Amino acid sequence: MKKPFNLSLLGLLRYLFMLLVLSGTILFLLNLQGIFNGEHICIRGWVTMIRPWNAIEIPGAGHVQALKMFNFGQQKQFIMLEFSRFAEVLSFPYLAFLIFDCLSWLTSLLILYQMMLFFKNLESGAPFQTSTIHKVRLIAFLVFTFPILRFLTSWILTNIVRKVQGASDLVIGTTVNLEEMLIGAISAIIIYALLEIFQRGQTLQQEQDLTI
Repeated sequence: MKKPFNLSLLGLLRYLFMLLVLSGTILFLLNLQGIFNGEHICIRGWVTMIRPWNAIEIPGAGHVQALKMFNFGQQKQFIMLEFSRFAEVLSFPYLAFLIFDCLSWLTSLLILYQMMLFFKNLESGAPFQTSTIHKVRLIAFLVFTFPILRFLTSWILTNIVRKVQGASDLVIGTTVNLEEMLIGAISAIIIYALLEIFQRGQTLQQEQDLTI
């Protein structure tokens, strides 16, 4: 007789984060694919404008062949910088943007993956394992790091756009503000507080095992 399939809340959360990891990986790969935009190489991202602008294309100068802005009816607008050759993207600061952008994606994926493993450990019935504590510590560090990486990515892109003639007067700042970074720091502190609970639980578990 087959054992009935029972899906607990922890199991449901584990599968949810597994789905998020798969979805995030697909989006990350699509983002990488977007660098090769037909005949051109491009870098893309969001910047904060003085006010919403209509979709426009500004001829570039130097390494940048063209800058395209897409209007979504808000101050944060999606921009695309096109380059004629791949070698031009490998120079500073364009390469720095690509590196921090990829690091931001990988950090978010790693957070989701560690959350999936965390709920897997909880589901196994042994929440106070050393591996669980290590995962909580890593999650706290990544949650603190993620908004910093996003800020650096947005800051680099904003400064790149400001140097494009015709766009310097339109851009006023990054899309990541101090509030988002503060939320990341507070979230990391809360997770570190939970880490202390897991460490004390592990100590009590070890003492109980020695008593038995």
